[in-house]
Amino acid sequence: MRQNARFSCNKISICHFLCFLLCFFFITGCETKTGNVDHNKENQKKANQSEKSLSSVHSITLTGNEFFERSIDWLDDERLLFLASDGANSFLRSFYLFNGKIENILEIDGPIFDVSLDPTRKYLLIVQSPVANQMEISIFTVEGKKIYSATLPGVDLIHEWNYHEDGKVFVSSFYEDWTFRSYIINVTTNELDEYEIDHPFARWMGKEKLSYINWDMDNPSISAPLMSINRSGEKTKLLDSVVAFNVNKNVIVTVNEDYNQESAAFKIFDRSLLELASFSLPVLKGYSEWMVPFIEINESKKEIITLAPYKTALADTYKESFSLIQLNWQDGKKKVILDQVGFSNIACTPNWVLCLIGEQMETVVDINQGDQRKLYLDKH
Repeated sequence: MRQNARFSCNKISICHFLCFLLCFFFITGCETKTGNVDHNKENQKKANQSEKSLSSVHSITLTGNEFFERSIDWLDDERLLFLASDGANSFLRSFYLFNGKIENILEIDGPIFDVSLDPTRKYLLIVQSPVANQMEISIFTVEGKKIYSATLPGVDLIHEWNYHEDGKVFVSSFYEDWTFRSYIINVTTNELDEYEIDHPFARWMGKEKLSYINWDMDNPSISAPLMSINRSGEKTKLLDSVVAFNVNKNVIVTVNEDYNQESAAFKIFDRSLLELASFSLPVLKGYSEWMVPFIEINESKKEIITLAPYKTALADTYKESFSLIQLNWQDGKKKVILDQVGFSNIACTPNWVLCLIGEQMETVVDINQGDQRKLYLDKH
């Protein structure tokens, strides 16, 4: 049964908002060998995948006045979604890496502020602001059919898809003074319910449960308890202290202070909060927050991919590059995929062979070989 909407208007300071915003957005095995034949087949399979990815990737070609804004995510193992614009209209298109084919999905009037794919890769959520102090949300199928729209008051908006229930989205809309209201969108039932929660940056822990870091606004700190809240408003403390966190359907990854050394502890938990592994990585620190990198999770591979600086340092003085790092929580192995990369988002294919990185998500990285290729943007 649908819950009645509950209304709230919570306030956070601009300073804390910016800190949380940075952390929030940059937080998107032992193999049994059955013989040399199977082992060789697996190696050959990986080699073939790498050979194809390295030698056959085409470049994105745009025409006329269009320009490339950024890649969004992977539609499948060989096809990505990207955003282009001509200054007046925005275009969402699919791009096949290995034959260069581009297909139009959507043409939208005006600029797009944000766009994302849901975890099932069936839906697209688009955020625009055609009118001052209003945020417009539109949800489409990946084929381009519009299935939901809503307009919320505010000057900025964040959202988080539910891994546990298709078509459900948590949304927080911010006003000019950074007060906020949060909502739950259910695409299946075409409902928008207001949701009472203490903090706007929340992630799904179940079909009806959200999690958030319970920051003390009056006493800023690097870390705070990780909490959960269900639809009836019942709150539970999950972990005593975290700096940042990310979740997948059955895995929680937290970033914690490592009090024994100048680094961060990346901890992996299952849904019952059993700690599966912990890794120590350098981190960029600030006086009241950390520069937390994006964390990509693959449950079937039991791995995460993230970025790490070469050393722990202050964020505003660090001038060096980063390493793209692969961590396996089953065998405890840590692998540097690529060195000398910039701080950016990360998006990996479902088969965990290729990743997109870069300021515009314009660079394809082969996870197995550690090579990269830029999607060069040719003009005709």
